[in-house]
Amino acid sequence: MSSFMEWATQVASEHPDLHGAFIDVEGEWLDVLLADGRTVRFRPSQMLDREAPEPARREMLNRLITIGVKLAKHSSTTEGTPGSGVNGDGNGGGDTRSADGPQEAAAAANGSGSDAQNAGIAGMEDGNHAGTSDSSQSPDEALPFDDPSDIEASTSLSDQSFGPQVARGPNGNPFGPAFDALFGATSQDAGQRELTYGEEAAQDFDELDGEESSGLILPIVRAADYFISSHNHAVGDSMVYIPLTDFVGVGLADDKPDTIEPIYYSDLGERGLTSEIGPLFADSVNSLRHLNFQHGRPGLELGVTEIGGAEVFIFTGPANYQSSWFADLDMTQTVSESLAAEYGDRLPLFVPASRTSFFVIMADDPHLADVFASLRNRVGEQDAIYPLPHTVAADGWQEWIPLPDHPAADLLSELRVTHRERIYAAQALAMRQWPGDLGTIKEFETRHVKSGSTVSSARWESTDGHGSIPSTDFISFVRHGSGLPWDEDRGDLVTVRSVVARDVWPEGIAASADVWPPRFDVKGFPTPNQMDALRQASYREI
Repeated sequence: MSSFMEWATQVASEHPDLHGAFIDVEGEWLDVLLADGRTVRFRPSQMLDREAPEPARREMLNRLITIGVKLAKHSSTTEGTPGSGVNGDGNGGGDTRSADGPQEAAAAANGSGSDAQNAGIAGMEDGNHAGTSDSSQSPDEALPFDDPSDIEASTSLSDQSFGPQVARGPNGNPFGPAFDALFGATSQDAGQRELTYGEEAAQDFDELDGEESSGLILPIVRAADYFISSHNHAVGDSMVYIPLTDFVGVGLADDKPDTIEPIYYSDLGERGLTSEIGPLFADSVNSLRHLNFQHGRPGLELGVTEIGGAEVFIFTGPANYQSSWFADLDMTQTVSESLAAEYGDRLPLFVPASRTSFFVIMADDPHLADVFASLRNRVGEQDAIYPLPHTVAADGWQEWIPLPDHPAADLLSELRVTHRERIYAAQALAMRQWPGDLGTIKEFETRHVKSGSTVSSARWESTDGHGSIPSTDFISFVRHGSGLPWDEDRGDLVTVRSVVARDVWPEGIAASADVWPPRFDVKGFPTPNQMDALRQASYREI
């Protein structure tokens, strides 16, 4: 027995949940037979960083054991992916959560058997098979929303603990606080007033098929409007969530037998959970990682498929939680670094397309535009998140916006504006339910320009007084004339880039506090001299 496994066995023997349990070691496997007959089996070497300080390793191993005990099943039980709609009756390719013996468990962990054959099959959400493909669809018309079902093998991209793996098919806003919260460094007050509208709060849980809840609290990644609509100012409640980008957030959910049930702040006390949500999000990400192992996968797997001629890397599981990896900044950064190293320092772009479709494509792929053209055809899908490319770094996510002459620039601008328009419409509706005088809540508007691109704009009028505008590409300042027939003053109109307007008229425009997605407060209206200055600056290039 290696010294590492001796240490793992010692830590396990001291764990309070393993009192009276029989603990055995077989190679890198730690086998535990609980006093009630249930079994736990996993490989600590695949889940822990051996080079980490001992206290950190001990804390992580204890946490994994706690989760493992919660998930433990009697050794003869074969059941479906929790909350996935993939059950063990032969419909959808069941996962074996606990094997009958070492050989079966090792086979599952090595990605063989039915689990590997069905690694790319999406589960069900909202009662629909997200992974079901149209038999009339040609290979080049396959969409990133449709997970491939022909994943055959796995090859390691990284030898890091819990490193990403590639399964190959036949075709071969303030990021800091969000990042800190995911790793337990901050918290959010349930009474913080961000958005407080809730009549259409997402009480309609994501319906799934399954036989048993995993009992886990898992991260769910959704577009901002999903969380905005959960606010109910009347009772001071909303889903528990934090922003990951200006337009994508992460919440917490119970993995139920046939639903993914979002967790609200009002649920925390009832469940005996801490109101410090940072640790809750950190635990949820750890649970996501452990769930992947529990399904027999030795690490994070990326399926490789071809869409419109482009090579696309798809996060294959866990079913119904593929997009949740967008909340795991550590893991996605590892994936980014591994892909860049494997493919000659090319830039990986991460696309949170839908709840069950999260994929990576290289920025220099010559067929990049074709992939996003397919996503344009899916605008309006209920399960869409924010299908725009992002880069990841230690401080979080950044949306990738190419130069105007890029082949995909016009497509991306259209997608960007279309999805932001939906999100800002929900925000404006929410803000109009806030108490107090918020002034004029201006809408997000879409404009098509002669160059072929799509841009966003907001309109601020001289009669608006005070209020706020969404973050847009352009602002139009409209000064109304008197309206009197004998008055020759017919008003004035100046359209200028938003960043230029904030530079020229800083006393009138300031970033709104505690509002997500971002908005800008506007007070008053530019003077005639300031309108002239804005007009002269309207030709400034950015």
